[in-house]
Amino acid sequence: MPDDVRQLLSIEGGLVALRDFQTQLVHGLLQTADYARAVMHAVYPGTFAPDDVERRVAARMVRQLILAKDDPPQLHFILDQTILERVVGRASVMRDQLRKLLDVAESPNVTIQILPEEVPGTPGLEGPFALLTLPDPIPDIGYTEGPAGSLYIEDREQVRSRTLRFGILTELALSRADSLDAISKAVKNHR
Repeated sequence: MPDDVRQLLSIEGGLVALRDFQTQLVHGLLQTADYARAVMHAVYPGTFAPDDVERRVAARMVRQLILAKDDPPQLHFILDQTILERVVGRASVMRDQLRKLLDVAESPNVTIQILPEEVPGTPGLEGPFALLTLPDPIPDIGYTEGPAGSLYIEDREQVRSRTLRFGILTELALSRADSLDAISKAVKNHR
């Protein structure tokens, strides 16, 4: 695994809470194996040998073990509505992925909200980001990733800015119940 992925795995294992906003893809902690595989084939066409893809998918599934911990972290995901509509892989892959979101959202420590398309410009236009909360006294860490790799943000003012952005996105997003309804409707649309 690349060093930045190993560092993220290490941090995720100690999380108390995670707040995450996504614009294009379902977060790796919520992905099915088939969706993860389809993402890798779409984002990196022809880059990885089949064995490498399977290792990466397995690593993503191992990351999800934090969901089953005795004292799991509080997880709050905001997904742009286009994620529900964009087919990654086949329709059956998307259907299964969306059903997994519904299943995971039943956990009391997991909140999933959908940011509807009709919401005008938001602080989310800058792109996806996360806030990682570790045990006290460690301050929150901002996190983002993209084609250039992973970026950990420890500057207090930048973390504070992302915290405010996440708060605004939380207010603009559908309620938890309405978000689950939106996901359920999207399942039916992927026939």
